[in-house]
Amino acid sequence: MSGHDLKTKRAIGVDPGETDDERQGSRHALTAALGSQQPGFDDVVAFLAATPTRLVSVAVEDILALEDQVNVPGTVSEHPNWRRRWPVLLEELAADQRLARIAGTFSRAGRGSPPAS
Repeated sequence: MSGHDLKTKRAIGVDPGETDDERQGSRHALTAALGSQQPGFDDVVAFLAATPTRLVSVAVEDILALEDQVNVPGTVSEHPNWRRRWPVLLEELAADQRLARIAGTFSRAGRGSPPAS
């Protein structure tokens, strides 16, 4: 929620698609929806998990708290799209406590995988 994505896009000459005021309005709407003064990532995930939508997705880059986007649409050479490495190996991801915490939030909201038969 730092606005890093807007700064990155502006720095490489890409229209971010929203103004700082519009982003601030979105933050206020999120804060109101969550009923929290300073919602954190876990609060947002819990809110998403509780929504009645059938499909919810959380980017692994967000779970791993990566600041830079994996891809900036509309760029070719201005941004290292799809070339950034995660701070954890894929083979280690299943054991990562951040992922386990988010999976637990979704599971408690009734969004876990059905048991294997």
